[in-house]
Amino acid sequence: MAKGPVLVVDFGAQYAQLIARRVREANVYSELVPHSMPADEMLAKDPKAIILSGGPASVFEPGAPTIDPKVFDAGVPVLGICYGFQVMAHELGGDVDKAALGEYGKTDTVIDHAEGLLAGSPAEQNTWMSHGVAVKKAPEGFEVLAHTEGAPVAAMQDPSRKLYGVQYNLTDIDAGITATRSLWSQALTGEGLRPADESELCTALRSGSCALLRYHGAIPMQSIAGWLGGSWKDNDRLQVETLVYAAGVQRLFVRMADGRLYAADAAVSQNALEEAQKNFRGLSCSFAGDAYAVYPETLLFDSEALSLPVLKPAQINLFAAQSGTGLEDLLGAFGYTAYTDFYNEQDGTVRVFLDDTSTLRLNASGLVQYASTDGSATVSAYDESDITDAAALDAQLDCARLILDAAQRAGDTDTHASLYAVERSGEQTTLIFLQMYSGVPVLGDADFATFVFDGSALRTATIRLQKFQPTGGKRTVMPAKQAAAGASGAERGLMAAYRAQDGQYVPSRFYLKNAAE
Repeated sequence: MAKGPVLVVDFGAQYAQLIARRVREANVYSELVPHSMPADEMLAKDPKAIILSGGPASVFEPGAPTIDPKVFDAGVPVLGICYGFQVMAHELGGDVDKAALGEYGKTDTVIDHAEGLLAGSPAEQNTWMSHGVAVKKAPEGFEVLAHTEGAPVAAMQDPSRKLYGVQYNLTDIDAGITATRSLWSQALTGEGLRPADESELCTALRSGSCALLRYHGAIPMQSIAGWLGGSWKDNDRLQVETLVYAAGVQRLFVRMADGRLYAADAAVSQNALEEAQKNFRGLSCSFAGDAYAVYPETLLFDSEALSLPVLKPAQINLFAAQSGTGLEDLLGAFGYTAYTDFYNEQDGTVRVFLDDTSTLRLNASGLVQYASTDGSATVSAYDESDITDAAALDAQLDCARLILDAAQRAGDTDTHASLYAVERSGEQTTLIFLQMYSGVPVLGDADFATFVFDGSALRTATIRLQKFQPTGGKRTVMPAKQAAAGASGAERGLMAAYRAQDGQYVPSRFYLKNAAE
């Protein structure tokens, strides 16, 4: 018999922590793990069972979070809930597509077979739904147990493989609603939504306590208010995706399904705020960042935490011999040889390499600067006659990555580069890279690396190499999904990051606009 925990795989659900908690309340140890954890690592924990949580994505869209199908063949009992249910169906060959009818809140559900997972269930019952995508046909080998008007397959099972799934929520979802009902009933009693801009929301989020309510799809404002005990006068039947109450400015922000942002005055009593936080077992946390960051003291509706080491910068000497490589590889990546002419600056701490068309400046401390002096640059990403459009961009990326790899080897760093942004204007392409330490971005005062191409030719490149050492201390980084309520679509992405603070790099959660990766 398995001796490990029940694993709750988080696909971004508001209620993933609640599921984990309810498992523990049944005297079974549970762990919340990210969906990105490799299947082998999950199975190495010898789990008693695996629960796939809900989430806001659509499984059939490119880049949607998923899970390695290996978990379904391991003989471990797996239960998929909501989005997790759709992932299971999709990965095993079922038909998953946009629902003919989205269902939100209490939904009439017909139990077709009250057996196995649903043994003893009444033939008709109310369940809690939140979906705009539905399983149209169950995978081969599965028995359909229930359906609703908008979900032809609302529950299914394959007992021979210990696989089970439900579109609706089996955990005590009402517990989360009950914990915050007073807060939302006060915030959602009113009228007068007006267009708002992103800066208003960011300012509001910085102002104090915040609460978030996010649906997996769009739902009329009036319906949300009614379910939560409020009364909203809305003649336009606005389709709402995300609600944020910012106590510091006593305002309600509403994100529509099409990305538009609205706001209205709203007042929630301090007692309602405190009770919501207490009953949801939340903690306050702060978020760090720069131009696109938000810093709310917020109610945590999910409690995933990361424990990351505090880092301190370590010295780099590009001119010292490095094990396995050295300066020659870096020079070669820029089209130079070890015999290229150079001169020294700043007491030998800077070397300037020259040829007929380009200049390469290397600072011993890790700053690399390249510039071509005319259109015939030393470094060419591709042959102009053979490559265009997307293939040209791929070639530019490959060229930049080769140079970055050589630079990081020369600096003997323990980091790697990750593409952050691509900017294109006419024939000019700018590539911006983040520096990553153990998969976490390390952000300084300037971009880690920037490459500018004019067509196939590399015109300029700037790289700021850094090495890091763990200090022995760690910092817990709390989740920041609430801050993402200010984001429209994929405009911002959640990241954990190390940021400079008092001569060290300390981890924090933040949201970054227009992240390419």
